[in-house]
Amino acid sequence: MAGRRTRVVCMTVLALGCLSVFGALLGEESPQVTPTFTEFDVPGAGASTGLGTEPLNVNSGGVIAGVYSDSAEVFHGFLRAADGTITTFDVPGAGAGALKVR
Repeated sequence: MAGRRTRVVCMTVLALGCLSVFGALLGEESPQVTPTFTEFDVPGAGASTGLGTEPLNVNSGGVIAGVYSDSAEVFHGFLRAADGTITTFDVPGAGAGALKVR
């Protein structure tokens, strides 16, 4: 079973869509915007229920930041560049154990 796939909507597309609505209200011509959907999983992300890739933010350059949990239920950070390159990282001192809910 493949890991949970995540669809990411580029926030700049949403922002441009909002601007075109306001422009239409002011009688201005609106630009044509086509939303872009990108599916990806961070390599090493867990495939079980509750595990996987979780994008949290995207900037105007298309760089996506987020977290992923591996099969041991340990969380890590990632950055996905606009060209698709994924860089993973761990915060120093964050620990390497599974998240425990109290």
